[in-house]
Amino acid sequence: GSYADCVAHSNGKLLHTTQAGAGQGISYKPDDNSDREISVSPTKTIADKAESTDVAAEQNVQKEKRTTGVIKMKTWIAYVNALGVSTAFVLLALFAVTQTGQLLVIVIIGNWSGASADKQASYINTVLWLTSGVVLFSVMRAYFTFYSLIKASKHL
Repeated sequence: GSYADCVAHSNGKLLHTTQAGAGQGISYKPDDNSDREISVSPTKTIADKAESTDVAAEQNVQKEKRTTGVIKMKTWIAYVNALGVSTAFVLLALFAVTQTGQLLVIVIIGNWSGASADKQASYINTVLWLTSGVVLFSVMRAYFTFYSLIKASKHL
């Protein structure tokens, strides 16, 4: 056939192929820059042969083992040792500050909603400052936690 026929029959992907004599099959080299050559019998299609090589390749891949469930104490201790005790303390303190700030904002908003109309205006500045502080400490905590844990994982 013509070049256009070959492109049409290969769904737009041409392979380097050589054809043996009638009834002897076809061999081809895939476009993966390897030296391997795949032979196809007249009864099997190239797609069947490619599929069987993909299955063989999948069987050579090892599955990653994962432990699921509760994190063991020795894992926590290993991370604290890799972080350094002072860094772990700073992370814990940042967590405590942000959580305390969030709880304070909730309590103050609750008090604000129960206050009389003339006293509600006095709560706005407090809520805004506390909320800004919580956002600032939350961003600091997230950045510092990410940076520290990645750094610690390199020392495990």
